[in-house]
Amino acid sequence: MPASFDNDQFLELAKKWPVAGLQYLHKHFYHKLVHISRQRTNNLQASEDIVQEIFSDLWRKFDKLIAQPGFLVVPYLLMLVRNKSITYYNKSTITRSLSGDSIDSLISSLPTAEDQLLSSDSLNQLRVLVNKLPHKDRECVRLKYFEGMSNDAIAYALRISKKTVEKRLTSGIRQLRKYNGFQK
Repeated sequence: MPASFDNDQFLELAKKWPVAGLQYLHKHFYHKLVHISRQRTNNLQASEDIVQEIFSDLWRKFDKLIAQPGFLVVPYLLMLVRNKSITYYNKSTITRSLSGDSIDSLISSLPTAEDQLLSSDSLNQLRVLVNKLPHKDRECVRLKYFEGMSNDAIAYALRISKKTVEKRLTSGIRQLRKYNGFQK
């Protein structure tokens, strides 16, 4: 950035020579604005694109902006860089989190051992295996997988805590895996 910048003097000259005014701003402020943007985005390429977009927008609006009384060039540029950099960062954060969610949903959509057991042709055989489970585990597994109840509903129906339901389901599934040869 230039050591001293006289806003009024710049506006006066920019009204006479708008192209020279924009060239001056680009020459003296471009690298500093990229640096400021990079501090917010952590991405040099994105920061360069943001600043270039700002100068493109400035080019389109320059005549109207410099005609406004009291227009301050440097604060305007800093505000644009700050806002566009924050917007970029927020969008990239959302995109990363969504892509992480989609990966998780893909992984969770893969069939588990329980899904394989339930979707197999030997549902009757599975019922026989479930009946071999200890009573407490058997009731939780039966309500969850044959009746389609949620863990909360099972806890309410059996008058036990949700944590106990989760433990009994884990224990029951572990036993079913052993019976069916699905060892973890």
